[in-house]
Amino acid sequence: MEPKRYNTVFFAAEIRGAVADRADARETHGGAWWPVRSFFEAYGKNELFLAPPTFAVMEDVAQASDFNEFVTQSNPNQVICPDLEIQPDGTVLFRLIGHPAHPDFCGQPPSGCRIGLRLNPGGQLHSLWQE
Repeated sequence: MEPKRYNTVFFAAEIRGAVADRADARETHGGAWWPVRSFFEAYGKNELFLAPPTFAVMEDVAQASDFNEFVTQSNPNQVICPDLEIQPDGTVLFRLIGHPAHPDFCGQPPSGCRIGLRLNPGGQLHSLWQE
């Protein structure tokens, strides 16, 4: 496990009309415009790598009915610092502040909030939700 924390910033922009894409060859391995459904299908087939922050944001995009709902449900002013736990079976648990085992836990979040991400030994991420 790398002993560093990275600041990850996501930008949201509503785009209308044709758009050309160009990947940053220093920090990315490619770039493309994907419908959210195709994005997760490729991820499920291990054709696409997603770091935990990207997985979580794309899951939020998939749940929003439109751009405005996504922006409204996202909290761009909140800094999220996950706590990591490697479980005996090799699963990595990324606990968010709403998870009871997170060091900064400050009470049960509302039902439906993401409280963590689980990375299984096969490399697939799954969100953990507050019931």
